[in-house]
Amino acid sequence: MAPVSPESQRIARVYGQLRQALEAADWEAVAEADLAVRELLQSLPDEAELEPASGQLRQRLQRLHAHGVKACAAECERLRQVLQRHIEYGEGRSAYLQTESLGGDGL
Repeated sequence: MAPVSPESQRIARVYGQLRQALEAADWEAVAEADLAVRELLQSLPDEAELEPASGQLRQRLQRLHAHGVKACAAECERLRQVLQRHIEYGEGRSAYLQTESLGGDGL
């Protein structure tokens, strides 16, 4: 078995970090892993200069990162909906309290 290149080791490490963060839905860890992906990609040689195994790992990391971007977008949408429900509830409660303070029974 051929020795694993330093690039492959670094890619595999960042891949594992991102995968673990996504599986745990730990969004702070995802942000840290995203930064690690960025730093890794900036430090790697061009894809044409990578050995085939490193190039394949890089492509796997790229696919996982794309999945992560979609997962983050879905979480943002979920949080937007939660916040919207809270706003709507707060507005409804405020209107009810205003009606009550005016002495009306709402009928």
